[in-house]
Amino acid sequence: MTFQDMVNRAKQRWQQRQNPGKPLVLVNMGTSALFAGARRVKDAFAEACREAGVDVEFRTVGGYGFSFLEPQLDIVKPGRPRIMYGPLTPETARELAKSYLVDDDPRPDLAFVAFGDEPFRGIPCTAQHPLFTKQKRLTMELAGTVTPDDIDDYLANGGYAGLAKALTMDPGEVIDWVTKAGLRGCGGAAFPTGVKWSFNRAPAEEKYFLCNADEGNAGTFKDRLLMEGVPHQLVEGMIIGAYAQRIPYGYIYIRDEYPLAAHLVSEAIKQAYEYGLLGENILGSGYSFHLGVKEGAGAYLCGEESAMIASVEGSRGMPRARPPFPAQAGVWLKPTTVNNVETISNVPNILRNGWEAYAAIGTEKSKGVRVLTLSGACDRPGGYEVPFGMTFRELIVDLAGGDPAKIKAVQMGGPATDIRPIDYILDLPIALDELRPHDTGIGSGGFVLIPHSTSIPELVKYLAEFLRDESCGKCFPCRYGTQRQFELLEWICQRAGTPLDIRELEKLMPTLQYGSLCGHGQVAHQPVKYALLHFRDEFDALLAR
Repeated sequence: MTFQDMVNRAKQRWQQRQNPGKPLVLVNMGTSALFAGARRVKDAFAEACREAGVDVEFRTVGGYGFSFLEPQLDIVKPGRPRIMYGPLTPETARELAKSYLVDDDPRPDLAFVAFGDEPFRGIPCTAQHPLFTKQKRLTMELAGTVTPDDIDDYLANGGYAGLAKALTMDPGEVIDWVTKAGLRGCGGAAFPTGVKWSFNRAPAEEKYFLCNADEGNAGTFKDRLLMEGVPHQLVEGMIIGAYAQRIPYGYIYIRDEYPLAAHLVSEAIKQAYEYGLLGENILGSGYSFHLGVKEGAGAYLCGEESAMIASVEGSRGMPRARPPFPAQAGVWLKPTTVNNVETISNVPNILRNGWEAYAAIGTEKSKGVRVLTLSGACDRPGGYEVPFGMTFRELIVDLAGGDPAKIKAVQMGGPATDIRPIDYILDLPIALDELRPHDTGIGSGGFVLIPHSTSIPELVKYLAEFLRDESCGKCFPCRYGTQRQFELLEWICQRAGTPLDIRELEKLMPTLQYGSLCGHGQVAHQPVKYALLHFRDEFDALLAR
């Protein structure tokens, strides 16, 4: 079967699934929705439909990213627009089933938005809603719409078209496209992806392409959203990246705390093998690539690439000194490329639509989009995919529903990053290089909005304890430096500290930064540094007199 035959068959099946001749209910079964009670809501809705004698088609989808709406159901009645409902309880789900499916009352009080260009009976439409108009959904475009573990759904909506295009190109041309698109790493370092791929182009019988899905930063869950919503997109990106570098083997390393993501990605890989999109002679191109999933053991440090490589090998996740770099000696000392989930998930779009379309989004120095997750002091926590250049004010206020008057500070992209007063960042652009003059960045893309009720010293102490516990202990500066940092903060928070303890904290910072072996220890001082810079009065108020 040719690739076009696969697509045609998938599109035919997709049309049948989209129009079953009865109400269609899309059920968000992502991890956060399940914890919020999605199964109970679905069961209650289904029971109410049975009692009313209404035949309904249920379909499982991943999360749209709107955590504040979960548990969530999308309902499509024949001849009516798709309507997103949430957050629902079993009781309101029963009410909704009877009201809308029996009495034809769409319940605007329970609805969030109607998909389309026009409002529907008191329900606002996506064409006019800021949560849809302000986003630029590329990697998240199909999340919440397709069934994650159904390859036909993905094929029918443009899936694997980027791979089919890449296989007609020279591998070097694929790298050139990714470079021209301006795609940069989305794990925190923001290294140019095309440049990284060019390091591993030399021919070798045994080379590896690794995806790091060990998303351990508190407040960051974008990679989980992508893997649970569109796992085939990640698989397609892995195949394209491996082809560009002529790599025959790959692994997707998924953290132990993401069992649903691991299951869905494994299913996507299995289906890709069945369709001839993985394995030997992919789509008759002569290129072969084998891909598997490696589940981690719960170590936060495996977000660092050399520690992850050690874990893939079956060893304890501990970093290695560099050089040599992974492109020279990575997993099993073979040339290895490591990319983040979101980075790889952007690749199919670049190949499918052309590098020019991707490079046209964003700013002069920061091209494309980023998925950012927000939590804490806001009304609409969740994941939002936005173009570079949008301001933090638009992200925090317009999208996440945060009130600057109620927010004291923002934790910028993970537990080992800077903590900034809300006023410091509101009018800055969400970007990469453009934020460097302001001595900040977006890190791994997870932002925690801190309310005024939170004590900054107590928060920093908590972060220091976490960073101490997650140190692998391999190098002296990190092993003892993170412990000493926590002890000093604990002493201060117990109101037993003195100005000398603050001075010792400040002297400890360069030891961690310049003496530690890997990025964990090198940035473990960041929360303390910026908390002291901006919130010194809160520390001084705790010092013993």
